[in-house]
Amino acid sequence: MAQAPRASLRQIHRYSWVSLLVCWLIWVLNAYDREIVLRLGPTISRHFGLSADEWGTVATIVMLALAVLDIPGAIWSDRYGAGWKRARFQVPLVLGYTALSFASGLQGAERQPGGLRGAARRRQPGRRLG
Repeated sequence: MAQAPRASLRQIHRYSWVSLLVCWLIWVLNAYDREIVLRLGPTISRHFGLSADEWGTVATIVMLALAVLDIPGAIWSDRYGAGWKRARFQVPLVLGYTALSFASGLQGAERQPGGLRGAARRRQPGRRLG
């Protein structure tokens, strides 16, 4: 039985390695995000007044949705083709999601004592704290 010739790693285009690295980083960040949310379960439960059972139900629904929705999401993404054709579809989605995530983080930070607005108020000369 004849074996197929093996390609050298040097023959793989540089952009393929960059794509692999970006995909791996996205995978790591998603895994890290899910881990952090689960570890913060007790804090989130206290903040929203959830019992352990209620938090477990919410976490289960979210994790199952993330697992199940990957399948139709991949099918939807495959309809747009490959390469730049797919990138023109997905890049605006990623940028929009990132902007919404960033904006929601700013909204939470401005309400915190050490947040954005709190820091701006502390820097105003002549303003009393407390």
